[in-house]
Amino acid sequence: MGEPVGIQYTDGTGCATCWGLGRPFGDVGTPLKVFLTWEGLAPPHAAGNKTFVAIQFPLAPCFWDFSDGVVEGFWQFDPFFTIAKIREVGELLFFQIAGPACTLICDNGMGQTCTIS
Repeated sequence: MGEPVGIQYTDGTGCATCWGLGRPFGDVGTPLKVFLTWEGLAPPHAAGNKTFVAIQFPLAPCFWDFSDGVVEGFWQFDPFFTIAKIREVGELLFFQIAGPACTLICDNGMGQTCTIS
């Protein structure tokens, strides 16, 4: 997970929820940057049907956010579940998909998904 081969991989701050000895993603570094791929979004969120580079939030090591000026959102690993949210810049409400703790894909069962890699 994180930058593809060929790009300098950078460790971020350790997210002890999912990384570390005995954790789901193993005893390896937590990535500073991840890719979030959204699919199946309908208007008004349809502009988000693509892949974004999200950067780890410095004060929250299990939280990555992104903005391309049109769309913004985040991915968060919580001890009990995983949350992916997206909205167009300026909107008040986020579109949200949740999944189990430390999952790599959030799927609402209605065709909308967000995958982290």
